[in-house]
Parts: sequence; structure tokens; C-alpha cells
Amino acid sequence: MTSTNLAYFSNGAIYASLIIFTIAFFSHAVEVSWSVKNVEASDKTEFDFSKTRQAGRIGTAMMIL
Repeated sequence: MTSTNLAYFSNGAIYASLIIFTIAFFSHAVEVSWSVKNVEASDKTEFDFSKTRQAGRIGTAMMIL
């Protein structure tokens, strides 16, 4: 491999990781934002992750990738 080919490979790897981390970020953001549940009796905010487990798993898989 020439240095030009290595440079193209490096650029492609950086762009691919940027896309993967962006998907992971938005997946975790969706997981947390859709799981917020305000309890009216108190001033605390609770999280219910039962409906958003799949989004969290996708985000975690993208981070591991």
C-alpha cells in the first residue's frame, strides 16, 4: 500500500467512526428523552426505561462497534 492509499483508508475509517458515534449518540438521546417521567406528587423526575430498551441496546452496540 502506498501512503496515498493509507491516507484514503484513514479518512474512510474516521468518517465511518463519526457516523457510528453519531448513531450511538442519537440512540442514547432518544432512550433517555423518551423515558423521562415526571411524578406529579413530588418534584423528582424518574426514568422508565421499559419502553426504550431497544434504543439503548442499539446505542450500546454502536459504541462497542
